[in-house]
Order: sequence, then structure tokens, then C-alpha cells
Amino acid sequence: MSLPTAAAPTEVRLAHCLLDADGAVLSAARAEEPFYAASTIKPHVSLAVARAAEQGELGLDAEVPVTRTFTGVDGEPFTLGGDHLDPTHPEPGTKIARAISPRG
Repeated sequence: MSLPTAAAPTEVRLAHCLLDADGAVLSAARAEEPFYAASTIKPHVSLAVARAAEQGELGLDAEVPVTRTFTGVDGEPFTLGGDHLDPTHPEPGTKIARAISPRG
């Protein structure tokens, strides 16, 4: 299966906000600037997968079902919709193999 790729950006935008375990800001630059989630969520998903693999909850070669519904930090579910959906992406429930490769 081939997934679409985004067009190259026309400008470089970089922002960060680093918090300690208590939520205090350690470092920030343009932290209030909005970004499209697809560009910012990938490191978090990768970290979650690595943690699950390290704890033996998920193999890096496991098949995982596609979903558009996630649990937010407030514990409430939210579902991606609107312009966040791409018609070429697999339907919810479709199993995807080797979602993350151990070698990148």
C-alpha cells in the first residue's frame, strides 16, 4: 500500500516547548504557534510505540489496527475527521503490519 506524502513546505517553521515532570517550562520558543498535528504528533507516537515495545506490550513487527479515535489527556475520546482524513488511507480496523521499523 502506498500512502500519500505532503507537499514540501514553502517556509521553515520551528517551535518547541520542553516541560519537566511537574509541567514547569524548561525551555520554549514560539510555543504558542499552531501547527498541523501530522507534523507534530509523529515523535509522540514513536515514543509511545517504543515504550510499549520496551515493556513487552507491543512487538515492533506487530500488526496493529487502524483507528481514528484516540483517548485524549483528559481521558475523553476524540475522533479525527474533516480535513484530517485522507481518502487513500486505510479504513478503521484495517491491520497494518510493521508500522514502525526498528531501523527507522
